[in-house]
Amino acid sequence: MTEDRAVELINEWLNLAKEVGDMNLNHMEYDEERYNYAMDRMNVIRQEINDYHEQLFSEAKDINSKIIDSCK
Repeated sequence: MTEDRAVELINEWLNLAKEVGDMNLNHMEYDEERYNYAMDRMNVIRQEINDYHEQLFSEAKDINSKIIDSCK
């Protein structure tokens, strides 16, 4: 995943969260099908972002290890 794709997913998640929040606060008509879709999609996005963060942390750890090894 690229940084741009991660940002797109985060923006989608935020928009869905606002929509769900508005439904919960009755600012818009409650649509159970749309609500369930939004909640499911938010979970998928959350997992994709978590996987992306794990990938980034793993890559950073590998880079740090290589730098430390090269200094020995």
